[in-house]
Amino acid sequence: MFNTMLKTVLRRLYKERVFAGINILGLGVAIACCFFIGLFVYNELSYDKHNVDRDRIVRLVKNLAIDNQQNFMAATSPQIAPLFKSNYAELGDYLRFQALPRRVFRHENISQHWDDIYIADENALEFFTHELLF
Repeated sequence: MFNTMLKTVLRRLYKERVFAGINILGLGVAIACCFFIGLFVYNELSYDKHNVDRDRIVRLVKNLAIDNQQNFMAATSPQIAPLFKSNYAELGDYLRFQALPRRVFRHENISQHWDDIYIADENALEFFTHELLF
């Protein structure tokens, strides 16, 4: 019974090759899309879960409206964090990052260009629970 059913299915697939190919390709694309959407959702829901105090860490964002279009930026003045800490006693400590312009580092005859350099406050290693490798 299974053998005759398999023969019938294969014969029908061979007769309608284009239609079967379109269906199989569509099914493959649909499964791949579901897989990637699932990976995206998993990544969004597990973002920064490795930090011990993740529920106490917030990010200050500036809302800038230009031509009735809302723009959210994480760049604020460096003086905002100390001002908030002095005005709101319930806030804990703060941490600031600042991007530096492109730098060239030289050692003997070797020079290296670095684009993504950030400086942070001294307490950066206390905020996040990343393991340091030396």
